[in-house]
Amino acid sequence: NRLMKEKVLQDIPRYLNIVKLFTKWELIDWRGWEASMVELLRTGGPDLESQSTGVFDSEAGNKRWTDLKNRVVEHNIRVMSKYYSRLRLKRMSELLGLTPKETEDALSVLVVNKTIWAKVDRSLSVVNFSAQKDPNQVLNDWSRDLNSLMQLVCKTNHLINKEEMIHQNYSPPQVDANN
Repeated sequence: NRLMKEKVLQDIPRYLNIVKLFTKWELIDWRGWEASMVELLRTGGPDLESQSTGVFDSEAGNKRWTDLKNRVVEHNIRVMSKYYSRLRLKRMSELLGLTPKETEDALSVLVVNKTIWAKVDRSLSVVNFSAQKDPNQVLNDWSRDLNSLMQLVCKTNHLINKEEMIHQNYSPPQVDANN
C-alpha cells in the first residue's frame, strides 16, 4: 500500500499493475502471471519501461524469483483464508498451482508465523481456516444475536399495534350526497 502512493510508480504502469495485484483481495494465477512477467522482470524488453533491472538475472536473481513466487503463494493463501472457512487440500493445491506437499509447507509457514489461522485435517485432506471459538464467546454471540432479534420483534409488534389503533379510531369522512 505504501508503494501505491509513490509518484514514480505512476510513470511505469506495468510495474504499477504488479503492485495493484498484491493490494487486491483476489487470487493471482502464478502460472499465467509468470509467463507474462518473465519478459518484463527477467529479460526486459525493447522499451525503456521493460528494460531488465538486473534484479532477477544472476544466481541471486533466481532466489529472488523463488521469493516472488512464494510471496504470490502467501498472498493467495491469505485471500483463501479470507473467503473460505474450509477448503480441500487438493482444490487449494490446484488454485495455487502447487503440489499438495508444497501447499501444506507454504500453509505451515504462514501458520507458524501467525499470519493466518489454519488447521489441516490430514485424514480428510481438509484445511479449516476458521478458528474454534471459546464456548463462552459462542454463548455471548448467541445471546447478543437473540437480544437483537427480540428487539426487532418488540419494535415490529409495537408498530403493528400502532397501525391497528390508528385504523380502529379512523373513520372515513362523510360524503354529502347533496353536493
